[in-house]
Amino acid sequence: LVLGSMKELGADSEALHRRLGAEVAQLDVAAVFFFGVEAEAAYQSCTDGQFPGHVVWTDDFPELRTLVQEAVQPGDLVVLKGSRSNELERLQSLWNVPQEAAHVL
Repeated sequence: LVLGSMKELGADSEALHRRLGAEVAQLDVAAVFFFGVEAEAAYQSCTDGQFPGHVVWTDDFPELRTLVQEAVQPGDLVVLKGSRSNELERLQSLWNVPQEAAHVL
């Protein structure tokens, strides 16, 4: 999972990001990459929930790109989700897939 910050949540932002992290900690996925300043709270909550997989937080897009590229193997399913302002679609070029395939979900 590549999860970007949820924007425009106002005063509830930190609590909702923490809730997201706690929920993610319970998922059966190999890795989670949190991206964006607000997503740091989700990262902390996920690690507090003792997520057993690979978990990373960064607010630097080039670093995110490198980390994801190093972790993803052929055949892996990658889910990108975040506010539009995160522009996570910039990661699509890592997998050389047609734009239409990337928007199936």
